[in-house]
Amino acid sequence: MTGRDQDRISGGLIVGAVGAAATLMLHHPTSFKGPDDGLLLNDWSNTAVHGAMIVCLLALRFGHAEWAQRLGKAHLSVRLGAMLLDSGMTAFIAAALISGFAASGVAARLEPDDARLMLKGFVALNQALANLGMALTAAAMATWAVRMLRLDMVARIAGGLGLIAAVAAACWMIVGQGAFGLYPAVTATALFGLWSILIASQMMVAPAKEPAR
Repeated sequence: MTGRDQDRISGGLIVGAVGAAATLMLHHPTSFKGPDDGLLLNDWSNTAVHGAMIVCLLALRFGHAEWAQRLGKAHLSVRLGAMLLDSGMTAFIAAALISGFAASGVAARLEPDDARLMLKGFVALNQALANLGMALTAAAMATWAVRMLRLDMVARIAGGLGLIAAVAAACWMIVGQGAFGLYPAVTATALFGLWSILIASQMMVAPAKEPAR
């Protein structure tokens, strides 16, 4: 398999994962149990949504690793960005495990009063991990922009979007005080998804070029 084949496969994997993640976010349960409350689209199974989201995160992590190779891991900014992105994906996976599996397991096994107390701790941990994932991922997007802004037009647009996302994440952490709810999550998914699709288009269509030093 040639390097171009690997680029195309990884780019296609990114596009598929972005599309699946966007669909899952629109059907993300907006209440822990009970009927839909009118937010976004109709709720799907909490466990199924978070389990599938973990698969998407793993696919995105794999696909973006190929983009890091293409950018050139000889560069410090590329290695740092890859480390930040991997760490951010890991934090999001941990948050999804808590929301999709640990919290529902506790609710099913404990008495209501004990479950409510435990769930408060799970919610706080989920929020902390989600905020950490958002901050690390935004930092990775900004760090990779150092190289991407030296490539062609599409890569430059993606690099600029990465900088915008980093600023937006920082502003939200300050203004929103770390409240990573459903709408911020959807917005973050949309920004990251657009950035990822721009990267995927480069991987699937444009041959790799060495950026100007």
